Amino acid sequence: LTAHDISANEHLFVNSSFCMMQTEVPMDALIKAGELAKKHGVTTVLKPSACSVLPPKLLELTDIIVPNLDELNEICPSSESMEEKADYLIARGIQTVIVTLGADGCYIRSKNLTCSLPAINVVSVDSSGAGDAFICALVAYLLYGYDLLSAAKIANCAAGLSTTRQGTTTALVDRATLETYIQRITPELLH
Repeated sequence: LTAHDISANEHLFVNSSFCMMQTEVPMDALIKAGELAKKHGVTTVLKPSACSVLPPKLLELTDIIVPNLDELNEICPSSESMEEKADYLIARGIQTVIVTLGADGCYIRSKNLTCSLPAINVVSVDSSGAGDAFICALVAYLLYGYDLLSAAKIANCAAGLSTTRQGTTTALVDRATLETYIQRITPELLH
């Protein structure tokens, strides 16, 4: 995947709401996607993985970043606390930092919100797809019109439920199963 490939498909950014990206593709392609997203008013969501450095330009083009704690420590290798690292990313132009913490839930930091959300109580079998489940549900529920905190709570449930099954893609929970679970524990979360 190259920046040229992204440019050749600029039409995909027109009338879009979100651009989800992950760092297992070349940085030039991510930067071009971020530039086109900004040009078309699209919110960018970045999942850093398998990288040690994020270029300043990519940080400036990222609205929401969703690292796990290990990934946060890779992209911000100082000895600062998780909270200070989140503040560092906010100072670089990112609007929202959500650090997924496995069995400890997640930490959210933005200009208007700082909080920690607990994980749901499940028996975990395989956590390899939890980050993917989290970010997919987060963006889906933001698209459905949920606010960031509500979408993150739902994403936490999706991530937790995904750990009850083996695999990555095969462990992703469908909307009906996710919302049935939420109806049982916090029905007021759904609208």
